[in-house]
Amino acid sequence: MLYSIYGAESGGTFDLAREHRLKELSYSARNSVWQHAEHNSLATLPSSHGSQQDLEFLVFKCNGIARALIRENGKDKVFSWIADLRQTYAGRTYTYDNLVASARTHDLVIDPFLTDWLQASLLPGYAVSNRTTTRIRDDDNGRPRYQTTFNVRNLQPISGYVRLVSYTPEEQEIPFPGVLINGESAKQINLLTVEPPIYVSMQTDLSLNRGSVPINLDTSESKEQIDAEPAPFKQLSTWNPDVEGGIVVDDLDSGFAVDLDPRKLQRSSGIGPLSWLMGVRLEADLDNGLPTMNFYGFDGEYNSWRRIPDSNAYGRYRRTIAYAFVESSPVSGTFSTTLPEASTWRLEYHFPPSWHGSWLENLFLDLQIVSDAKSESVEVNAETLKGGWNHIGDFVLEEGSVEATFTSDARYRSIALDAIRWSKVSNN
Repeated sequence: MLYSIYGAESGGTFDLAREHRLKELSYSARNSVWQHAEHNSLATLPSSHGSQQDLEFLVFKCNGIARALIRENGKDKVFSWIADLRQTYAGRTYTYDNLVASARTHDLVIDPFLTDWLQASLLPGYAVSNRTTTRIRDDDNGRPRYQTTFNVRNLQPISGYVRLVSYTPEEQEIPFPGVLINGESAKQINLLTVEPPIYVSMQTDLSLNRGSVPINLDTSESKEQIDAEPAPFKQLSTWNPDVEGGIVVDDLDSGFAVDLDPRKLQRSSGIGPLSWLMGVRLEADLDNGLPTMNFYGFDGEYNSWRRIPDSNAYGRYRRTIAYAFVESSPVSGTFSTTLPEASTWRLEYHFPPSWHGSWLENLFLDLQIVSDAKSESVEVNAETLKGGWNHIGDFVLEEGSVEATFTSDARYRSIALDAIRWSKVSNN
């Protein structure tokens, strides 16, 4: 932990050490380590994952805790605490209670960083509203003031910490203080700037969102100036995200599966001079069962699936798609769920707008709907898909399990799968 705190703000003249430190931080934050962090606690190590994954998890989470401690309390205050702790217990061991007592003596904000984040096997997860930007009363010097307002809800029972950043039309970054959000609660955020921001993002650090979340602009906002003073930077809020109807299966859910050849995920043998020139390929890093595209040596194979982040995709916390390039044989992905009753069910498919392009021309996907009672086949014209939810068809289905399998056999073409939604069709 002490190493992480000093390393969290490393810099200065030690450029080589800093470079190695950044590589270490990046490698320890792979998707497989994130998955370990989502289901395990530092307090329960060692785990069944093995010593290597436990060590990577330890480094990863301690780094996240250290960054949050410094951002909330300030580097000088935290370093003063660490220096005092080391001096007090020089040559001796100390307990967790000693650590907490020392931090409180230095008036540090330690909740949830040195409490819940050390003990719990959960991570916070956030939903955000759209933002509105309103010009309010100019300041006493006649300078314009713009207030950007949005809500953030932590949907998980563990407290979280977020940071806000806005960008000016000149692309200048404007950072704001961090915000603590208790578990299953919400806060309204009010950012004050001298001109309307062109972009606002929320940095979520240790969370199910895994990084930056864009705060989208509410296009229905009023452009008129109002006569009002700035609201406080943060306020309690009762906001809740809209409850989505239907049964959604996302590519990150356990109900999504693809055929994946495990041989394509293994480390290369590295035999012969050619392998020395090409470099050694590391084992694929898996994100919920699919390899990811990254710079650690694995960039995927033809006719093999990989997972790609996409801010325009569907997602509860993270937004990703499953992607494959078809070369020699068909590839398919299956969305599975259970229908609660017999009825007419509408199937919709979510298509990320960022994937529109010429590659969709004359591309047809075979869709198989398989339930306990029957099987139906539908041809989906990918060229007609629009960004967002697309109505595929209505199907009379019995209560029980149902699978929707998309298959593409178009050689040298791509297939991208995001999410499906089943909704009961009203009889009215």
